[in-house]
Amino acid sequence: MRKPHAAATLTAGLTMLLACNAYAQEWSNYVNERFGASADVPAFGIIPSEPPAGGGGRSWKSADGQGEISVHGSFTDGNWDDYRERRAKHMINNGVELVHEAWDEDWFVLSDVKDGKIRYTRAVRSLLCDPPVAVHVFLAYPIGQKSQYDRIVTHMVRSLSAEPGVECGG
Repeated sequence: MRKPHAAATLTAGLTMLLACNAYAQEWSNYVNERFGASADVPAFGIIPSEPPAGGGGRSWKSADGQGEISVHGSFTDGNWDDYRERRAKHMINNGVELVHEAWDEDWFVLSDVKDGKIRYTRAVRSLLCDPPVAVHVFLAYPIGQKSQYDRIVTHMVRSLSAEPGVECGG
């Protein structure tokens, strides 16, 4: 059995480390101080909007002005299932048809298409508060840019978490 050459092993390891480091630099973590909503957002190619007066989160626009992302939190009034249903009904009452809806005990996803854009929301229940709050990521982007946004959606959804926030005694 032939052993790998040390230089080749070192080169392969260094290449992998640089690739991981480059990927990590593509993202910046945002944490909302009020509700503790935490998620990675792209580090480049987005322009921050003015923070809302109530401090509930943050939004960004894509450099081309076509896409929008936000990370935010909100009160749930304590009943998670009612909160999810209210969010879905609000979307339907605003003239959209849900194209995807999924949920479990501590999270839900709602997605629709409106005005040529895919709109995607994922919410996670934060048990750090009593009553619990919801932390969200929201993305809206042109249907024609779906393939470009798939990686962003996946990364943001996987990074979404609840941290201690001011509303939760943090």
